[in-house]
Amino acid sequence: FFFSSRRRHTRCSGVSWARRCVQETGTWGFADIIIIMAQIDEKFQKFCTLEGALKKKSPKILKGWQLRWFAIRDDGSKLVYYKEKPKINDTPKGILEIVEVDSIQHDSKKSFTLHYSGRNFELKAESIELREMWVDTLNYLWDYQKNRVNTVARTASFMESQN
Repeated sequence: FFFSSRRRHTRCSGVSWARRCVQETGTWGFADIIIIMAQIDEKFQKFCTLEGALKKKSPKILKGWQLRWFAIRDDGSKLVYYKEKPKINDTPKGILEIVEVDSIQHDSKKSFTLHYSGRNFELKAESIELREMWVDTLNYLWDYQKNRVNTVARTASFMESQN
C-alpha cells in the first residue's frame, strides 16, 4: 500500500495527511478510506512491535519447557523465535507465518497453544496479562493479514470506479 514508506518515518503521518487531503479538496470517498486504513494501521504498528520471552514446550519428550525470545516480524506476517534475545543479524530458530495458524487454544491461565500446519506450539507466558497480550496480538494480526488482500482489492476497485 502506498502509505508504507511514509509510515516508516512518522508513525501517525498517514492519518493527518489523509485529513488534510479531505479538507483541501473537499473530496469524500477514497481519502476517507485512507483515514480509516491509517487508523487501523496505528493499531497494527503497535502490534508489530511485540516481542519478549515465552516458554516453548519442546517437541522432544525429555526436554520440557525452554525459554525462547519471540517477536513479530515482516510487517506482522511472521512470528519468529530465537534461543535468546537476538542481536543484529541473528537468524531465528523458527519462523511461523501468522496467516497459517489454524487456531489458538487457551490451555491454562498462562499458557496457550498455536495449532500450526499439523504441529502444536505450546507456549507459556510469565503472567495472564502477557498471555492475553500475545493471544490478542496474534488474533489481530491473523485477521489483518487475511483481510489485507481483500482490502487492497476493494480499494483498487473503488479507485477504478471513480475514474
